[in-house]
Amino acid sequence: MGIDPGYAILGYGVLEAGQGNRPRPLDYGVIETAAGEPFPQRLERLYRGMGQLLETFQPQAVAFLRPFFGEKPSCAVFFCSGGSWFNV
Repeated sequence: MGIDPGYAILGYGVLEAGQGNRPRPLDYGVIETAAGEPFPQRLERLYRGMGQLLETFQPQAVAFLRPFFGEKPSCAVFFCSGGSWFNV
């Protein structure tokens, strides 16, 4: 499972080993939260959505895309303030 983290839009993709160990996509999509929604509720929505994905697919490994914040390093502080919201 691969995760592109974000508190507004979190992207995910799930692969399995196909013929000859060639990866085959099982599922992909996004978990979205509303811009006006309070931050704790947004984190809860992401937590529940990821929990469903982990329960459904039971991945052997999970990889996270490393965030890139370009010209706004202050965004990194806010983004990371959510901490770790689920355990695999």
